[in-house]
Amino acid sequence: MATDKTDIITDWLLHNNQVFSDPTDFLSFNSYLISELGIQHATQEKVLIKRYALLRWLEFHKKGYVCIEMEDILDPGVKMSELYNQLGGPTWDKETLVQVLSELRFISGFESFELEDGRLYMKRHLDFENEIVTWLKNIAYSSDSFLPNRCNFGLEQSQYVDWIEQEFSDLDTPKKQVLAHLFSMQFLIVTGGPGTGKTYTLERIMKAYQRWFPELKIQLAAPTGKAAKRMNESIDSSLLDIYGEAKTIHRMLGARHDGMFSKGAKNRMDTDVVIIDEASMIDIDLFVQIVRALKDGAQLMLVGDRYQLDSVEAGNILGDLCTHQPEDGRASYGVFELDTNYRQKSTSSIPALSEAIKSGNWGSCQSLLMNEEIKDVEWWGFRADVRTEREALRNRLIEYGRRGFEAIKQQLKTPETGDEVMETYSLLGALRQGWLGTETLNERIDSQIRSQAIAATSNSDKVKGSWYLGRPIMIRENDPVKGLFNGDMGVCSSLDPVSIRFETSKVGKKPARSEGGAREVTGVGDGVKWNVFPASSLPSYELGYALTIHKSQGSEYDHVCVILSSVDSLLHTRELLYTAVTRARKKVTIVATEEQLKKAVSTTKMRRSGLPSKL
Repeated sequence: MATDKTDIITDWLLHNNQVFSDPTDFLSFNSYLISELGIQHATQEKVLIKRYALLRWLEFHKKGYVCIEMEDILDPGVKMSELYNQLGGPTWDKETLVQVLSELRFISGFESFELEDGRLYMKRHLDFENEIVTWLKNIAYSSDSFLPNRCNFGLEQSQYVDWIEQEFSDLDTPKKQVLAHLFSMQFLIVTGGPGTGKTYTLERIMKAYQRWFPELKIQLAAPTGKAAKRMNESIDSSLLDIYGEAKTIHRMLGARHDGMFSKGAKNRMDTDVVIIDEASMIDIDLFVQIVRALKDGAQLMLVGDRYQLDSVEAGNILGDLCTHQPEDGRASYGVFELDTNYRQKSTSSIPALSEAIKSGNWGSCQSLLMNEEIKDVEWWGFRADVRTEREALRNRLIEYGRRGFEAIKQQLKTPETGDEVMETYSLLGALRQGWLGTETLNERIDSQIRSQAIAATSNSDKVKGSWYLGRPIMIRENDPVKGLFNGDMGVCSSLDPVSIRFETSKVGKKPARSEGGAREVTGVGDGVKWNVFPASSLPSYELGYALTIHKSQGSEYDHVCVILSSVDSLLHTRELLYTAVTRARKKVTIVATEEQLKKAVSTTKMRRSGLPSKL
């Protein structure tokens, strides 16, 4: 290592800022560490090791890790290998790192980071993790009822199971298991892939509560406004009339403008049962807030797909909790996995492809995608370094987008069919930028369709500015007053004035409340309900021909075209690919080079967390 006077880390960061997509964050964090660890000590060997380790922590933190292990620091990866070697990293060992990092003392006295069992945490996340473990270990367990002191069940467990068999004879075994344990566990997780009947099970859970404990208060919630809206659309309106509509978790907890919540340990919710859908999106910070706000004896139920993309922020709460296997007969909580797919026909190859991706079986994926006799899964492979192949692929994707547009236009003309406007075709991309990025594809498809509309002679294809009939958009920010939320899809339904139509619910379902001057129009028969807004009144939006895979979570489409970048990306993981493929009802097309597709299937995003070992 160089002399103490040389700030190797700052020099390296300044001269290698192209290594990171967000170099300013790393430079700012480095400056913060210098000031907190002491400017006069910044270039001492032990302090350089601390700064390097914490910069490595930041790299993992940006990927959603709760903590990193010493092995992560001793393996610098591609980005920081040069700096690691300059600092003498190859001579370090695990014991050296533990000794150095156990002395993380900041000048301000603010203990930002802490070491526990060889894992480096931000102290806040370590406290949250330990708080979750304590909560789980203190949950009361009873073989009769988790509410024995408040409610009189009135039946023996065997009689209750008989009632389930009679009342819900159509349910498969895993769903009946959920209901059988409904009143004996304070914390339940119901997980399963798309089409396995999670919402169907949820409705039966609510009916069981209505039959046996009608006085209990049940609150439905979801991480995002879009997910809460979809939850309301999926659940029978008669149940929503009894228990109320789903809310966002933030609204349920009373989110304030300062980022805090009105509900918490000192002001708990009065709800007896809290059921949260799309739970894979919940990060560690939000889960702790939920736990703190539960009143004593309240039941918490998480519903979601453990194999989908996890939360944007730190943690993989659903995945960690599903990994834990409690001892038989003495479980503080239960994990119930629904494994039968009812969405596709028995002849569909989509479930088999999903399972192969989920298990990381590249051979099975390749076999399914290259089998020309299979028509509902296909692979558009290409060589990224061949210009003619790139151009041909670009044209195929534009044509795919145009076919989706034609389907939208047809549905606008015949709304009485009851088809969902945006759920026929969808381009789902891993990245926003680049020649295969969603933003680039949206611009190219939009430009071509607009040019064709200008050239058309019929009145129905007139253009007004950038707008034309059938132009799809996606909302980018929440507007609770209008009832529009991040991820909601709309379509231009009128040019005089320019108006955008958003589906609210199926007729017969309870429509989402909407204000803000929308004109509500009702479909015919088994059609849909929608709200129409002037384009000028909408919150921030973007084009909706191609969506990022993250934005597609919770949605379904007949035909999904999944696009992976031709260049290496940390986003190319099996969780991302699985999430995209499982959006499809009838057909999946994957667009990728063999190298990147194989990488995605073979790479799992195993976020570091101490929860599994502590449980």
